[in-house]
Amino acid sequence: MAYGAAESTKDEYAKRIAYVIDENGKIAQAHAKVDARSYPTEQLKSL
Repeated sequence: MAYGAAESTKDEYAKRIAYVIDENGKIAQAHAKVDARSYPTEQLKSL
């Protein structure tokens, strides 16, 4: 709920979203729609 992955506590599951948190604990990047198969590789390349 804190990161917007679900509309309410009654949702059956959370949306697939991702955040990149910087060294200060701040959100550096927000990705609202994530493909679980390709996202990890794509994100590692960008970091």
